[in-house]
Amino acid sequence: MHKHSNQNEVLYIVEGSGEVTFELKEKLAMNAGDLVCLPADQYHSIQAGPDGSMMLLYFMRPENTSERRPGLKPCPAIMRLPGERG
Repeated sequence: MHKHSNQNEVLYIVEGSGEVTFELKEKLAMNAGDLVCLPADQYHSIQAGPDGSMMLLYFMRPENTSERRPGLKPCPAIMRLPGERG
């Protein structure tokens, strides 16, 4: 899980399906064509649906930073995206 303290994250689901898991809220299902705004300063993670395939676009300001949730070991498969700082 991670959060963006200083800005919202906007997702557009191009194809497939998935869900967003929040630390303090219920999961949110996402499907192709959905536009989703993830509020700043809330821990979340994004997973593809059952078939493991989802294509999305995400929009943030260039100075994007993210903060991993303390106390949890990050998954080794998770890598920072080009341009992501923090």
